[in-house]
Amino acid sequence: KSINVYFISNFHFIRQNYSPSILANLYADIKKHTYIKFPEWVDVRKYETEFIKKGFNVVPCSTLSTSVIKAFDNIISDNLGSIFAESRYLKKKCYFFKTNIFMDAQKHIINSGNLLPKEIITSSDFANLKKTKPITNEPELFNFELVETILNSSLKL
Repeated sequence: KSINVYFISNFHFIRQNYSPSILANLYADIKKHTYIKFPEWVDVRKYETEFIKKGFNVVPCSTLSTSVIKAFDNIISDNLGSIFAESRYLKKKCYFFKTNIFMDAQKHIINSGNLLPKEIITSSDFANLKKTKPITNEPELFNFELVETILNSSLKL
């Protein structure tokens, strides 16, 4: 089973510039090693259907990102944002996918200094990503019930 999941974050750009068939062809070299996760956007189902038809493993776009991040060893994204933040919080290995598909949009991210050189990968690196060691202490998620209790008790004062 694949240990990588690639979150396609720049879907607005993709939808404007690449048909489902062309995009699947551009990503053909990663399909053996990586699951694809599209965001839940308009028109995304056409892309999911085409990728599945061409032999990709696709995580349904409706699946919560946090669940996907917890399920995989290596998290890959083409943008810096919530996927990176959640992955780091959950102590998962996360990588920035440097690709010619988004090169102009990615230049400022790559030059920002927010990534370590080892976190920037190309499609040829996908096959060589390693399985992570199990995390013994899973991080505690934000406790909304505690916050609600504190707020309610302070309102009664």
